[in-house]
Amino acid sequence: MSLMSEVRRVASEMDAEERRLLELRKRDAENAQTAAGWGIGIGSILTVAMSLVSLLSVHHDAEELRRTAEQLAEREQYFRLLTENSSDLVRTHDLSGQTTYVSPSVERILGYTPEELLRYAEYGRAKCVAFLRAMDEAAAAAPSAVKPEMSTYEFQLYTLRHHAHHVAQLNLILRQGGATPVKWVNRRVSG
Repeated sequence: MSLMSEVRRVASEMDAEERRLLELRKRDAENAQTAAGWGIGIGSILTVAMSLVSLLSVHHDAEELRRTAEQLAEREQYFRLLTENSSDLVRTHDLSGQTTYVSPSVERILGYTPEELLRYAEYGRAKCVAFLRAMDEAAAAAPSAVKPEMSTYEFQLYTLRHHAHHVAQLNLILRQGGATPVKWVNRRVSG
């Protein structure tokens, strides 16, 4: 065999090998393209499915919030019905101790409108707070003139805490026109 035919044979083998490799690469590229298409398709379907699940979840949460708001409104209406038609004086307080609600029965019981009692309670509370803030350490630690077993500071805190109760008791004593002790029934409603 001549050198030229050997070169042709080797070139032909190389060409055949290159064609086979090229064909394999084409098939691999087509397979990759098919897999990518499936991946994009499945990913899109999953994205749409997850969006639907999220939409349903948001709808469920919104529905739950609506039901909770309706229940709260019903309970508030029930509370108002009870407190506004009760013969008892009903008051609510926030966590800082401030009166947040006074039932209309206060006018019949104490002669004040709910707004007047709220203003008066805030006035008394502000006066006690100002007194406590103005106190120096020695005055705060000194025994109370009213309850010597308590420091002045402790007694003022006690007074602040029970201010509304004392206002009502004083009002009733004054209305009775004497120093007759008043018997109290206190109802505590928590919830």
